[in-house]
Amino acid sequence: KAIALVGSVCTGKTTVLKVVSQALQLAYDTVVRTSCVNPETFTKEEFYGPINAFDTNNKTEQDEALKKRNLFQIVLDTYQQQRQSLPVQKRNKFIQSFLIDTEKMDPYFLDGLVQFFKQSNLREREYYDDHEFLLHFARSEAAHETLIPHLPITLPNGNVVMMPSDLYFFFETENLANASPLFLSQIGLVITEA
Repeated sequence: KAIALVGSVCTGKTTVLKVVSQALQLAYDTVVRTSCVNPETFTKEEFYGPINAFDTNNKTEQDEALKKRNLFQIVLDTYQQQRQSLPVQKRNKFIQSFLIDTEKMDPYFLDGLVQFFKQSNLREREYYDDHEFLLHFARSEAAHETLIPHLPITLPNGNVVMMPSDLYFFFETENLANASPLFLSQIGLVITEA
């Protein structure tokens, strides 16, 4: 569900992801839709959604604040719309991934994602052999439909984001100084060198 690509600038981290995406498309006719996210380029409200929606007692102002969607919800809503527009037999081969720059990532958000990884990995292992579960999108549609399609993530501001089971996260970083032991215990690591 999640892989951290760790290495200094220009050591091929992004190229690795491009090669994997191309390989999946050639081998399984799978399209990986990747959204790049750098937390430093967004305000906290854009990243997490409305943080102080209930600071006012005015119901109208609260409702207006809650209409603002966070970045992840916008991306996932677009992904679901695109997925539903495809023929049924092709939907399971359309995958969303997030590429996240973790240098300044909020550790609370990272630890929230860990819960999603743990639940998703356990859920998939209930239905697939260990050596096959990461490629569940290549399985038949009937098998894929047995998965629970959504798992919730609670953001630091309390918003709940529904994450599809065929969602993957990639973290690009030069070092793991900001990563918690909990986070590192649930992800895969790819180390690149000059």
